[in-house]
Amino acid sequence: MKRRLPALIAVLIVVALVVAGVIVSTQQSRSALIHTYTGSPTAFSFQYPDGWQVSIPIQNILLLADPAAQRGEPGATFTVQRSTALADEGSLGAALNTYLRQGALRPDRAWQQIGEVVTTALDGREALQLDLEGGDSPTDPQFHSRVVAAQAANGLIYVFALNAPLAQWSTSAPLLEAVLASARILE
Repeated sequence: MKRRLPALIAVLIVVALVVAGVIVSTQQSRSALIHTYTGSPTAFSFQYPDGWQVSIPIQNILLLADPAAQRGEPGATFTVQRSTALADEGSLGAALNTYLRQGALRPDRAWQQIGEVVTTALDGREALQLDLEGGDSPTDPQFHSRVVAAQAANGLIYVFALNAPLAQWSTSAPLLEAVLASARILE
């Protein structure tokens, strides 16, 4: 028993350091969010870090990109899609399935679902979340994507996609999760 005690203490110290690192990383990520997007005052808002750029490439889709992605290189992005069409699906699960079938999980794309869809919360609302890995083709850079869908009070569906190159996901995820946690659906 005396020989096991030092090993147990060492394991407890390692676990405590890992937990402390996650807490510090999350706090640092939240403190890095110094800008607030309010360009859609009746629909949604979120906070984001300095150096990231907001664009609206097409109606009802917002793209927040880190400096690498802004230069056209593989980088971290946060995408918001506000959809009336998905709201017609009848349920949040059906809307998420349609979003995936028409997007990343189309037969001509090279994405794979990682794990199961889980129920979570976003801005006090029930949300569905799942992770994907892959790219638009097998030769494209590989990404990790976390997709979160929630429904606004007026029935519209919001889909948030947190994306980063596969090799950078573990370092990008805390900041992307902090941006997501700051999101507010205002309708």
